[in-house]
Amino acid sequence: MVRRSRALLFVAAAVAVGCSNSPTARSTSVRPDPRHVGHPTIGGPSTFVATMARPGSQIPSLVVASATNGSVLEILHSLPWNQMNVSGTSLGPDSTIWVTLNRGPTYRSDVLGGDPAPDSCASEVVEIGPHGARTTVVLRGNDNELISDAAPSPNGKLLAYLQSGCTNGYFSNWLTVKELSTKRTWEIGAGLPRCHLLTHPEWTRDGEHLLVTYSQASTTSYTGPDGSCSTPAPSLMALIPATTGAPDLPSRTVTVTAGPGCEMSAAVPTESGYAAIEHCGLLYITGPARLLRYTTSMQKTSSISLGECEDGADLAVDRSGEDVIGSVYLFCNPPGIVAPLTNLWVYSSKEGVYKRVISLQGGTLAASNITW
Repeated sequence: MVRRSRALLFVAAAVAVGCSNSPTARSTSVRPDPRHVGHPTIGGPSTFVATMARPGSQIPSLVVASATNGSVLEILHSLPWNQMNVSGTSLGPDSTIWVTLNRGPTYRSDVLGGDPAPDSCASEVVEIGPHGARTTVVLRGNDNELISDAAPSPNGKLLAYLQSGCTNGYFSNWLTVKELSTKRTWEIGAGLPRCHLLTHPEWTRDGEHLLVTYSQASTTSYTGPDGSCSTPAPSLMALIPATTGAPDLPSRTVTVTAGPGCEMSAAVPTESGYAAIEHCGLLYITGPARLLRYTTSMQKTSSISLGECEDGADLAVDRSGEDVIGSVYLFCNPPGIVAPLTNLWVYSSKEGVYKRVISLQGGTLAASNITW
């Protein structure tokens, strides 16, 4: 789930982005702590994968849940996992689940930026086999880098992920694409100015491009301490050619901005175009939030209200490429509701119907890292 309050940009925070080229370790082990309550179809239209709290608990787990009513069908793994938390999930072409785990950096003081400690990070990309029976560590970062939001390409030959250093990864990340058979990698955006942000890369269905939300740096010369940043520009939707590397975003990158006073908080490719969530208002979190649909030529075709005061959003598309599932964390709620709510919903493109699946009390941990 993307959650970025601009008021916190100067506060020390561990942003789950990044890594540099890491040694690859492929090790297989029996998954610890199995807690199956069934064997739902992974990648089927009726289920999704997410981090959600177990019933009666505030502690999230990695689960398979019902896209009809939001109920937890299977607990794949408790969290933290190897002392790390989930920073992204994705489905492989064979219905395996790819999970990105990371932690760090450790902050050593309350000064501006928090003085992040070197060598205090850890990252893994784990592939979970059918029914969660076995896990394989596909990629492991060293302790001075971070990996986030890994996603295999539709044909399973490439792996895209976000990476940065451990101490200097705060709002300064880039894309890496790895060819799994040869281990060859290329970077996209590693030369971007400090204090920008790329989030949640999603492959287009042809495996040629990555769709991200992107906040451009507002200055090219920020020199503050690690862990701090100048406020970046409003985030937009960017379609990035992914088959070759580039120090900046490639010239053929296509961008789409949100409406006036708004920015994009999540985006996914669909069979007929693209879907995105925009949020608006002061710091982009006090006004309305909307689900937007776009054609393949980036022409907006619809706008659906998702509520007010969104400060965290997820989007995922089903295997058909037409229906989308999403969650939005709304911290200002209707009168009489004290606790913040996270709404989980499904939009059917064929029927043109938006359906609320479930409302969960709590913030971004209620339902996040969704893949369908």
